[in-house]
Amino acid sequence: MQNNSYTLSSSLMLQNIDDESLLMDTNTQLFYELNESAAFMFSVMQKHTLFSDVVAELTNYFDAPQELLFKDLYQFAMSLAEQNMLEIHD
Repeated sequence: MQNNSYTLSSSLMLQNIDDESLLMDTNTQLFYELNESAAFMFSVMQKHTLFSDVVAELTNYFDAPQELLFKDLYQFAMSLAEQNMLEIHD
């Protein structure tokens, strides 16, 4: 999956309110609270379309092994995909 591309739903908005990051799906009017790492990961995902590019940027930001960052990205991407907020392409 690391070489796959993805498309984020155009209905997503990330809002930072005080110390909270909320991801809103304007299609469903549902809010999802993101922790600091997930909010940063989402903001990086908005700039790219390849998982490998996201992992590369995360590796530059976090002091963590690339494999761990990819695992976290994969879990986050799958949770977005389950809610129809992200489409993964082969």
